[in-house]
Amino acid sequence: MIALNNAPVIDVNNNTNDVAITLVNGEKFSPALVISDEDIANGNVDVTIKFSPNDGSSLTFVDRSTNTPIRSTDIVSTTADSVSLRGKLLSVNAILSGFVFAPKAIDSSYTFTITANDNGNSGQCPVGKDGKPIPIDRLLYDASSTCAMSAKLTVSVTYVDPTQLKTVALASSGAAVLVLGLIGAALAVRAFNKHAESAGYKPWDVFHESDAVLSNPLYEEAALGGASGIYEGKSNKDLLGSSSESPNYVGMDKQDTN
Repeated sequence: MIALNNAPVIDVNNNTNDVAITLVNGEKFSPALVISDEDIANGNVDVTIKFSPNDGSSLTFVDRSTNTPIRSTDIVSTTADSVSLRGKLLSVNAILSGFVFAPKAIDSSYTFTITANDNGNSGQCPVGKDGKPIPIDRLLYDASSTCAMSAKLTVSVTYVDPTQLKTVALASSGAAVLVLGLIGAALAVRAFNKHAESAGYKPWDVFHESDAVLSNPLYEEAALGGASGIYEGKSNKDLLGSSSESPNYVGMDKQDTN
């Protein structure tokens, strides 16, 4: 069996693919950055972190226990917008755990490009001289056929005013209240509509007064048992004020004897 060299893996906040992160203005960017390589053995790994734009922001590595800058020979170079590390995987990851980026600008965006190279420490090269992968059935064992494998990951960090985040949160809350209100209205209609008991009921169905669970004090059919003081149904034959029983009614068939 021929062991091939595997490329390193870059992990940022449990993401091994390009990732976008939003922070509030002034907040420091301190991701959980880890490099792994299953076949690097005791070899050295190279890691470079570069950010843009180069606007005077700072990228440092801080010892979390003492809150002081990490000083290590594994930090091989630093510039205004980049840092390069080289060392054993365990040592490099210890430094990366102190990653702290302090932005200078507000309402701005930064792009971090992180690369890791295993320097071809172990495993046969899986690609040919033309840079193309070698088919597994054509691989021949060649201990001298080694090559460095690398990985790259991009992190986009956007800084925003905290009031913008609050506005988004309030808008989301308002939408939730509206939805709850509509649901409440539908349930109210269901409570007063006998048709709601049927399987095919829809809360926006039209229902009639005769289907009401509760009687309407302004209008009642005679069948509901009871008379309205304002209006009586046709089953009572006469409108209020036209009944011969009313003391104020003077029928057309009666003559004033006075």
